[in-house]
Amino acid sequence: MPGPHVSGSTYRGSAALGISPGHIQFQTSAGGQTFANVTLSDHWLRYGSVTTTITGNQRDGFVANVVGTGTNTNAFMAWLNDEVGPNIFGMQLSDMHMAVLGACGG
Repeated sequence: MPGPHVSGSTYRGSAALGISPGHIQFQTSAGGQTFANVTLSDHWLRYGSVTTTITGNQRDGFVANVVGTGTNTNAFMAWLNDEVGPNIFGMQLSDMHMAVLGACGG
């Protein structure tokens, strides 16, 4: 799912080897400081969402807080959410960090 996203739009999720785990809906606040991925009914890790909130400023730095919520359909889904989810969103935060550095000349 690289690239810009439009709030309220649906996107095909991506995973290793080009396999899609299903679709998510992307939502963002007007200022873009809070955004969420909400899993749809065809997503492997349904029914839930991951919300990222960015706070801070250029002088002091920025912090991203990621919170996942939802219900698991079985114990295996709970394990996937607990073990795989943080790695996926950690990689996305790293990509976002690099994009911000590139945009800000840092």
